[in-house]
Amino acid sequence: METKSQTEVQATVMTSEEMSTLLSFVANMTPQWFAGFFDGEGCISSSYYEKTDQYAVHVSLSQKKPGILALISLKFPTKLTPCRNKKGHVWYELHWSGRAVVPILSYMKDCMIAKKKQAELALEFASLIGIDGTKSCISASNYIRRKEIHGEMKRLKEVE
Repeated sequence: METKSQTEVQATVMTSEEMSTLLSFVANMTPQWFAGFFDGEGCISSSYYEKTDQYAVHVSLSQKKPGILALISLKFPTKLTPCRNKKGHVWYELHWSGRAVVPILSYMKDCMIAKKKQAELALEFASLIGIDGTKSCISASNYIRRKEIHGEMKRLKEVE
């Protein structure tokens, strides 16, 4: 069975008029608009991987239709991923992790409201990532701070 490329999937979902409108919109996208969109549709999180004893930071955006996400991925490069749950519902997601969170969070952080504290913590976390992203490249104090940030981010998620 033949699979469609990401571009072909987008083309089948959007008309050329919709694409033109969205391209124009993203070209003029302000940090204020993006922060508002992200506050409603985005997620900032951290993970702990027990097997490797490492912490990671993540940023993601999800939408039912891929159009706006595809355009956002032009500004903040990452892969547009189709997702499907057990009931067959499909949505699309953009995901950044590690140091890749810095451009997107730096762009909108000052305009964020709901997720501003998480953005600040995630940016601090990213600044503590070793050169190759592994635990072996970071100091003990940076590792401890990453662990603390992970705990703070978990607490913030609980009150959302």
